[in-house]
Amino acid sequence: MTTLALVPFGYADGIPRSASGVAEVAIGGRRHRIAGRVAMDQFVVEVGDAPVAVGDPVVLWGDPTTGAPSVDEWARWCGTINYELVTRLGPRVQRRVLSEADGRA
Repeated sequence: MTTLALVPFGYADGIPRSASGVAEVAIGGRRHRIAGRVAMDQFVVEVGDAPVAVGDPVVLWGDPTTGAPSVDEWARWCGTINYELVTRLGPRVQRRVLSEADGRA
């Protein structure tokens, strides 16, 4: 049995449709592949038997040492460059700047 998780983020937010079925996200430090097509406002991730819950953070790209895919990996999966991905994020996407002072950069 497998479990699917719905992520409320889609091509209207800047996720390329080319990520469908190939790109991965991290939930709880574990990578999971996008299942099916990226839709306008959502995509689905196959999480297998991983212990995920409603409200768990989903990391699109981040520090690979934490289990997150990098934006460079996403660029390869989507057939583009990393700058295109980070600049195409739409206004609905909340931005959070991390700094060394926070101990999280």
